[in-house]
Amino acid sequence: MKDSIILDGVSTHNLKNINVEVIKNKITVIYGRSGAGKTSLAFSSLYQLCRDEFEALEQGYFENNDYKIQNYENLIPAVAITQKNTNNNPKSTLYSFLNISYILQSIIVKNNLKEIFPLLKINKLENICRNCNGLGEVISFQTELAIDKTKSIIENPFLIWKQNKSDDYYYQLLLAFCEAKQIDITVPFFQLTSKEQYELTHYSGQDKIIFKAKYAGKYKQRRDVYQGVEIFAKNYSKLTIIDHYSQKSKCPACLGSRINLSKYKPFKIDKLSFVDFLIKPFDELIKTLPDKSEFSYLKNIIHQLCELKLGYLNFARSIPSLSGGELQKIKFSKLLNSNISGVLIVIDEISSQLSEDYYSVILNYLKKLSKNNTIVLVEHSKYFIDNADKKIHIGLVAGKQGGYVCNDEKILPIVYQLEKAIVDKFIEIRNISKHNVKEQNVQIPLKALTVFKGVSGSGKSSIAKFIEENYDAIYISQKTANYSTRSTLANTLKCQEYIADFFANHTHLPKELFLLNKDGGCPECQGLGVVKYERSFDKDIVITCPTCQGQLFDLNNIDILSKINGYSIIDIYQLEISELYIFFKNFDSVHQSLLTILNVLISLGLGHLQLNRKTQTLSGGELRRIRLCEHFARQRESKKILIIDEPIAGLDPETASKIAYFIKTKIFLYSSIIVIEHRAEIMPFCDFVVEIGPFAGESGGKVISAKSINL
Repeated sequence: MKDSIILDGVSTHNLKNINVEVIKNKITVIYGRSGAGKTSLAFSSLYQLCRDEFEALEQGYFENNDYKIQNYENLIPAVAITQKNTNNNPKSTLYSFLNISYILQSIIVKNNLKEIFPLLKINKLENICRNCNGLGEVISFQTELAIDKTKSIIENPFLIWKQNKSDDYYYQLLLAFCEAKQIDITVPFFQLTSKEQYELTHYSGQDKIIFKAKYAGKYKQRRDVYQGVEIFAKNYSKLTIIDHYSQKSKCPACLGSRINLSKYKPFKIDKLSFVDFLIKPFDELIKTLPDKSEFSYLKNIIHQLCELKLGYLNFARSIPSLSGGELQKIKFSKLLNSNISGVLIVIDEISSQLSEDYYSVILNYLKKLSKNNTIVLVEHSKYFIDNADKKIHIGLVAGKQGGYVCNDEKILPIVYQLEKAIVDKFIEIRNISKHNVKEQNVQIPLKALTVFKGVSGSGKSSIAKFIEENYDAIYISQKTANYSTRSTLANTLKCQEYIADFFANHTHLPKELFLLNKDGGCPECQGLGVVKYERSFDKDIVITCPTCQGQLFDLNNIDILSKINGYSIIDIYQLEISELYIFFKNFDSVHQSLLTILNVLISLGLGHLQLNRKTQTLSGGELRRIRLCEHFARQRESKKILIIDEPIAGLDPETASKIAYFIKTKIFLYSSIIVIEHRAEIMPFCDFVVEIGPFAGESGGKVISAKSINL
């Protein structure tokens, strides 16, 4: 049928040689349990095949073994709307992303204001604010946060210079400086004289000091100039540790607009100053723009962003600061205004971060898009599953046992018998001021699971960030690391050493033989599983290594093929995490930390993954739960607060309830656990709820209520 895209014999990842038909100009939903193969079908197979087929018209074919499809028919060009945000350019804004300068050109032409054209490119060097270099915000190092004044110099009160086992360079330089200046290193910092404190934080002399410092475990003589903590922070402002003790605030010179105000003073959009045009939230901006025909297209874009519940954003907002869900909806809005047709559009859980009240709005947009395009949704929401033109259920379970096309099924959360935590002791969080949150206070119960609720943009993440910056807390945000195409789950989890030790002990062969970055890796790809071909005028091509076929190890080294109970290390890297755990727990010689990591991964719904899986192919939710693994794999109790942003995002209701239950069982590990969640499945597991709102942006940012949840 020409009216359908046909895929036959799809065996990508865990898919079981399935046949799939996607009807053109209709909405098809792919649903099922997390890890059963939805993403493997929708993104790794259907989208990637369509994309490769049309790129090949210009660039030729490249071998790609990531998808396995026997036969296909009637492919069309494809775009993917995912929930990942890998844009790290701080000067990339919604103004540039949505190409607003081009839209304004047409408005200006109609109003005969051509002399304004050069000002439309706000990132040009001559147009940016000199105070913040076009970033819209200034960063100030918070010296007070970086000093533990109760500690003496010998105890190192400077948190940015915490020495490790192999390197104590700045600590030894600090001691040598104090000796030269005759500063007492045994008394607490706060008991030092004002002059001594100032020298330790602001000294900027040029005299070099001779001292001995440890590097790679060995002491060597050094010569260097001591820089006070604040001077050091200014000179090395890009270091991650400096960022941890710095605070960002709106640039006072440009009011966050990023532009040179004096240069743009005469420039107006109708009666609106260009600064206000850039910094006004969309839900306010749309009310101030005139009802003239030349503004209709611009107002339509802003209206759609407001309907997608993004009215709290503005055109000066940087793309890297957006969550994956926010950027996904902006891309969706961009798509709605693109006037494209004949395209396959694959969308990852468009329902996330939206309350059910707005599902009908999204569905109407999807129906309009599907008149001229083909829509494929990967979804868990019953509303979108029931309202699609066609359903494809991939299941029944995650991992190797899944990957089938199954009969329709309603997937429900598991009901657990739970006891609520006793809420009688609290951490007082005071004077919270960040972004739209102004001078708010909230109590967080100790040894309990707390949920932050509120609409997108209400201030939940701002409060979480404030707690991270000002209290002893860990914040697992939505921002995922920008992993390279060569990164695998094995090196992300840092468990290669444990596995190499295990094989070395049992085979009596050198440990280095079982490490990918030592002697064990494939010589063609250096144990990365992929080969990168750089091209001068086109984007680089990354393909599965033709020598090891993505198996990472040197297949020609017979020692690497040595087996323990029927499994070589190559087999181990290809086993699912759930199978690995069963294999290793039968051995007393395996490191307990490895068993703990594997067990936590299974409990976090990641038992279907394999160690050789490319990290970049994982969803944002999977990556967030992998980051959680190290925090739940710990053995000892921590005094820190653990904050997790949307831990059950992208999961089916059944898996979501399992993971919520697991998080609930871990409250003993931390002084408190806070989750930021929209989904209802989290509520039965929480002991305390903090509601933030009532709305988004400047109309939000208030702690409306904080109370215990009764059974």
